[in-house]
Parts: sequence; C-alpha cells; structure tokens
Amino acid sequence: PLFVREHEALRIYSGPTEDASPPDELIDLTPLIDQQLLQVVDLETEDERSSYVTFLARVDRGEAETGSIAYHRNYAIGTDDRAAIRLFSQHIPSIQQIPTLLFVKHWQETAAPPVGTIQQALHNISIRAHYRPKANHTLFPWWHAHFHSNS
Repeated sequence: PLFVREHEALRIYSGPTEDASPPDELIDLTPLIDQQLLQVVDLETEDERSSYVTFLARVDRGEAETGSIAYHRNYAIGTDDRAAIRLFSQHIPSIQQIPTLLFVKHWQETAAPPVGTIQQALHNISIRAHYRPKANHTLFPWWHAHFHSNS
C-alpha cells in the first residue's frame, strides 16, 4: 500500500550485524515496481476505508491498510506481525498470509545464493527485525538448519 511505501519501507539498517541502531540506507523500490513485482495501491473504496478503520483498532496503520486492501481485492499479504496474523486469521481467513521466511526460502530455491549469504540474511532478520520463528512455525526446521549452518 501507498502508506507502507511512503512511511515504512523507506530505509534499512546497513551497519554491523550486532548493532541494530536506526536505519541509514535508503530503499529504492522503483526497480521492483517497474518490473511489476510490486504494485503500489491505496485505499480506494468506502468498504476498504471502513475495514481499515475497523482493523486500525487492533493493528498498526500499515497492517490495517494492507489487510483492508487484501481483503477487498483478494490479495495475499506478507506479514509476521502476530496481532495482524491473529486478527486476519480469525476474522478474514480468506486472506493468504505469507511469512518472511517463505520469501527467503523462495529466494534460496530460485536464486541459489551461497549458504553463508542465507545464514547472514536470517541473522539480519533476527537482529534487525527482532524476528525468530517459534518452534511450531511450519518453516522452523528450515530456518533452524540454515540459521545454524556451518558455512
């Protein structure tokens, strides 16, 4: 959604892995948009705006906007936000929710980066995004094997 592009997906931290200080590297989504791998959308209908307001009472602005658009347009969303996953699973189970690890696993399977690169990406996600899957996550065995691999 437009809000996510303009407020949340602007920068990424690019310093040392052990230091999760504020982000400092600009993210340019233009190539992904130009290749039509990402589409920038905004709330357009009254139904979308109404769902947005309802969701906003339970999740943050980016998740509420993303969920509302996904619900009314039958889009899938990428999220690891536990509150959003719980809300959408309970109230609009038709929304396909794609976890970060599935994106990383797909990247690994299609681009075949070196094992050390995947391990570093998973460590960066753990430290910078404060995300580690729980043991009951469907991709936990894959994550564990790659997170702890000896590259």
